[in-house]
Amino acid sequence: MQKSLFFFFLILTLASHTSTKAQNSSMHSPKKNQRPTIGLVLSGGGAKGLAHIGVLKVLEEAGIQPDYIGGTSMGSIIGGLYAMGYSVEFIEQMVKTQDWDQLIYDRFSRDHLNISEKGTDESFFVNFPLRSKKFMMPAGVIEAQEVTWLFSKLCTPVFRIRDFNQLQTPFLCIGTNIRTGESEVLNSGNLAFAMRTSMAIPGFFTSVDYQGNRMVDGGVVNNYPVMDVRAMGADIIIGSDVQSSNVSDEELESMTGAIMQIIGYHSKEAQYQAEAATDIYIHPDISDYGILSFNSADSLIQHGEAMARKFFPQLKALADSLNDIAPQVKKDRNIIPLEYIYVEDVEYLGLDRIEKKLLEGYKTFKTPGLVRVSDVEQWVRSLHGTKFFSLIRYEFLPVGENSAILRLSIQEASSRILSAGIHFDSDYKTAINLKASFRNWIFPESKANLILALGDNIKFRGDYWINWGLAPGPGLALDFNIVNFYNYEEQYKKEEIRVTDLQFTPFVKSIYKSFIELELGAQLEYSGLHAVTTYFPIKDINSVSINGVFAARLDTRNTLHFPVKGSYFDLNVKAIQSLSKASSHLYWFGSFDFNTSFRFSKLFSLRPNVTGVVASTGWEMAPHPQYKALMGGCSKYSMISGAIPFIGLNNLQRSGNIGYRVGLDAQFNVYKNKHFVVASFNAGDIEDDFKEIVNVTDMILGCGLTYSYNSFIGPISITVMGGNNLDFGAFFNLGFRL
Repeated sequence: MQKSLFFFFLILTLASHTSTKAQNSSMHSPKKNQRPTIGLVLSGGGAKGLAHIGVLKVLEEAGIQPDYIGGTSMGSIIGGLYAMGYSVEFIEQMVKTQDWDQLIYDRFSRDHLNISEKGTDESFFVNFPLRSKKFMMPAGVIEAQEVTWLFSKLCTPVFRIRDFNQLQTPFLCIGTNIRTGESEVLNSGNLAFAMRTSMAIPGFFTSVDYQGNRMVDGGVVNNYPVMDVRAMGADIIIGSDVQSSNVSDEELESMTGAIMQIIGYHSKEAQYQAEAATDIYIHPDISDYGILSFNSADSLIQHGEAMARKFFPQLKALADSLNDIAPQVKKDRNIIPLEYIYVEDVEYLGLDRIEKKLLEGYKTFKTPGLVRVSDVEQWVRSLHGTKFFSLIRYEFLPVGENSAILRLSIQEASSRILSAGIHFDSDYKTAINLKASFRNWIFPESKANLILALGDNIKFRGDYWINWGLAPGPGLALDFNIVNFYNYEEQYKKEEIRVTDLQFTPFVKSIYKSFIELELGAQLEYSGLHAVTTYFPIKDINSVSINGVFAARLDTRNTLHFPVKGSYFDLNVKAIQSLSKASSHLYWFGSFDFNTSFRFSKLFSLRPNVTGVVASTGWEMAPHPQYKALMGGCSKYSMISGAIPFIGLNNLQRSGNIGYRVGLDAQFNVYKNKHFVVASFNAGDIEDDFKEIVNVTDMILGCGLTYSYNSFIGPISITVMGGNNLDFGAFFNLGFRL
């Protein structure tokens, strides 16, 4: 036994000459006849830390099984997963299949955005949160909500373990206490939250409240925690360090690159000491990569493996020597995230203005009972999609032998937000769009909006609604619109008409699974028509009515403007009872709009669509002039209830009591989801009665070609079009429209 131990130290001493970092090694001397222990240390470095996976591959091939693991930032993530018992193959596949842009930049999937937040709330390019009666700058740019949810799912197999020394391989990671400026060892509590804390790059990710301390990335002070792993009991340190001393000028121009460079200077002395205390120091050459090069996972892993393979003889000799002293049982690395957990109850932390009823309204599972983890994920995503919360973390707390308490830690969102946007198009001209949103005002779970579009046409909407999820929540809405459009004689403008409309609507609204909205209300409406310019005398029309209103909306599109999957359906029905003696009939009006998307490749998708409007016959005596079917143009303005967009007609060129359009758009993603070309074809008809609408010989045909640039202020697009009722037309759009 002593001979084997001597042989081990001899090999390690000879091997150290191949690495200048190992020459100053401070290897611990184990007790006589005791098998030395190995500590694996993984540094921080953002995306560069993916190279650790390649290092782990070579360690396993050499037969090295660490007795302790410590890491910082990305090293804490790779190290934490490995310490739990995940295989290198699982970790590698996991990082290669992630949508890193969505994960790192917290690009919340529109699939989980509450339908009440879609549409109008997506039509503003700048938002200003207000807290304590003043504008507030966030503690970091990104909340890392998506990252936190991923870690929570991956850590479900060890949710009962609160002491990281009890993991398959004892583990620690490093955070930095903002108040003291000192590094802290995170080796107990919730493992998912510890890993999230260790990677909280200051100024990029928000800081984390971990066990009562406000923490950021451990790399600020201790990016390569060799001494801490020594303190765990490691005799021999194997280190994988992905930090680069040379940072390119291009990377220094980015916020994250500059921050990491500053951090590197701050911890340089500690880094020198840690390197000197490392016995086998593996330093992959990845200086050409940045801390956000997550989409280069394959190359980074290969670089890590290539560098570690240079140390393979030493690693293999070390493993063999240790096995000569005392063979080590091979660890099972076959864990996977849990699919089900028995949940006794749900606990909420952080609720202030918002009541538990709102959260319960979106929950699709019952407790106590066996709960699917994916249903919990769906639940928290749906809650986050209401925008009542800026942060939601979930964890399972062990209770007894076979059950858990599900805890949601919640941070309520800013209650007041100011938003702004701009818009111009060929049909409705210029608009400056402004919005003020107030949450939890007067009543909990409520949202109030004040929306104003100023320009050639005026739109105002004020609404207040209490969101009770599936349970119908009460609300009030006030809409005021002034819009100008033209009557046409064939292809030529005949007169300009101005419609003024004022609506007051009490309603109840219900949300089902975040993507279906049902609304039922009563409405008092004033409407007026005035001829602005005309060649023929048109009498002004003014009317007041009481309406019954029903609306149903479904929206599962992945994006608002250039969807490649999902569907949209909008149904509106009104029963209109005029209060005018000259027009006392009950009128009916209905409109629907449906489109869906099919993606055939990353660059090509098809969007079939259909729109229809039906109004009561004898509409020349209608109480509200805008409640007709009006066909034409590329823009559907929300005030014109009966508008049917049609490629190949001027804006609202044709009118009648019934109209429909069927169309097909072929969308080409020309470059990086920024530049699009859309070829459109549509066919339809608009008439005064049902008998004429079925006559296909009168069908209107049109086609067009659109180029769009998806800018931060909204789509910038130009369309050329023509058809059998229009020789040639063009349409231009800039920015979001309401």
